[in-house]
Amino acid sequence: MGTEVDLELGLSDPASFDVDSPPLAAARRALERACGVAPVILRLGGSLPILAAFAERGIPAIVSGFVLGDDNIHAPNESFRLNSLELGERAARELYAELAGL
Repeated sequence: MGTEVDLELGLSDPASFDVDSPPLAAARRALERACGVAPVILRLGGSLPILAAFAERGIPAIVSGFVLGDDNIHAPNESFRLNSLELGERAARELYAELAGL
């Protein structure tokens, strides 16, 4: 007995954005107001192919999250705290208000 498996892997092109662009500066201000602490700007891997398309067109993208390490996101036992959801909602309101002023 046996099994045959065909596996195709897709890769995303890398993307990078100017952290001093007006939309990303607005996002930093909004997140700081919502969270009470300045956000940390990170470069990390991921699988969002649309980001490379945005970068090619000069469209800045804002990607953030409010999960904690022990939330185990994408694991069988993942969780998400209600206070993280509320923080995300507050951050979204601040972000929309900030972007409306650009």
